[in-house]
Amino acid sequence: MRPAPAVAAALLGGLVACDDFEQLAAMKPRLLTVELRDRHVFSEDAGAFFVFSTSGRAVDGWVLASGGWVEATGTWVDAGVCELTAPRGFTYLRRPDGPDLFEVEGNQVDLGSRFIGPPHREASANTTVTFDVEGAVGVDARTVTFAWVQSTLQAQSNLTGLGSSVEPVGVTSATRYSFAARWSGLPLLEAEPVTVFQAAPLANGWVLARHGAVSVTSADGRDVQPPRVQLTDLPALGVPVPSTSIDVGAWPQQLADGVIAGEAVGVAAETHAFIAWAGGVLPAQAVYGGPAAALVLPELTIDPLPDAGWVPRIEVSVDYTSTLPISADAGLPLPFSAFLSAPVSDFALNDSTVPLPVEDIEADVEKDRVTLTSRTPTLTWSRRSPANRYQVVPIRIAADGAFEFGTSLRVFAERCPIPPGVLEPDSEYIFLIQAENCGVANATAPLRRTLQPRCSSVYARSRILYTP
Repeated sequence: MRPAPAVAAALLGGLVACDDFEQLAAMKPRLLTVELRDRHVFSEDAGAFFVFSTSGRAVDGWVLASGGWVEATGTWVDAGVCELTAPRGFTYLRRPDGPDLFEVEGNQVDLGSRFIGPPHREASANTTVTFDVEGAVGVDARTVTFAWVQSTLQAQSNLTGLGSSVEPVGVTSATRYSFAARWSGLPLLEAEPVTVFQAAPLANGWVLARHGAVSVTSADGRDVQPPRVQLTDLPALGVPVPSTSIDVGAWPQQLADGVIAGEAVGVAAETHAFIAWAGGVLPAQAVYGGPAAALVLPELTIDPLPDAGWVPRIEVSVDYTSTLPISADAGLPLPFSAFLSAPVSDFALNDSTVPLPVEDIEADVEKDRVTLTSRTPTLTWSRRSPANRYQVVPIRIAADGAFEFGTSLRVFAERCPIPPGVLEPDSEYIFLIQAENCGVANATAPLRRTLQPRCSSVYARSRILYTP
């Protein structure tokens, strides 16, 4: 039945009042389908998918709709598949197994990730593995040591900070010592092989020299001591990696000038054994210097992973700090690190390749320029060097000066809306912004990315801001 002219006019007027049909479409709820299938890769040619169990927490997140933030809660519809009904707008989603929020786009979202090796439970704090190492050469308390998990291609060492600081090992004799490896965040192992590497000292660094393997079963929250590791010399490389001179130029000072109250601390250059199909990295040698140092990576003649088919990469990193004022005459340094990594054949350190901190970090603030207008502000910034994704981390500064790290937000453009529940009321905050340019990623599959040959990362921070 055709509507009367008056009714038709009213309907038309309502549509005009809504501006256009696109706005009407934006008001209509959408169905978000999220897939959670993690791919575990076992070798260059083999892998398998593992899906989330529907017995756990479902996917959830936040949507910035036309009327403000709306919480989105998912429902499992199948193994590894979750559905959410949500309005249209800027959308964050969170995996069931972590606190981070990821920017997503579209109605079909892939939140799966890529891991090396079989699924493992991650070790919690206070988990350690203490290796009893025999057959070492020239042992002292500063002997650099690595533990390499063969199944996941992960390394843990006693290096700290930029890498020039070393946690002491327990020296038993000139050829024997103990190495307590911090295992928090590494996989809990069940009778799996781990290779221990001892490094020999260089004039201003170290180079791997000896290795030995042992079977490890780790225990969450406790220390375990596997059988004694017997070290032997690493084999020689058929074709040595040539020596490389590193001139950091003005980069350390540019980093210091690019953050509030910044100061350059030091530089490091490393040769990495890089397993391309997996993205696994084992540092093979390193040299260190001050922020104005010219470094030389010596010729690398040893083969740290003779069965892995690795390629050599160079990574140069700079440590710098940004001081937060805690009183009229005192400050608290916040440490940062920037790095650039590339294959030896493609490595170039110059003004067009080095990563620089983002600038012009702004937020929704009152006239005083330091008080946020709400606890859900939007941060914006400008980039100074190529970046294809950003991580924003709010840090609450407690009354005693301690840093309390909040929910990490992963976005793809130079803006970051902060959803509810991230910021505390009546609190003092700074926001860290990491700019990364390591692989092609997109908001329909934010955790899957294609690695690119050149990789870089750099940090900046906002000024101190206050929540209402």
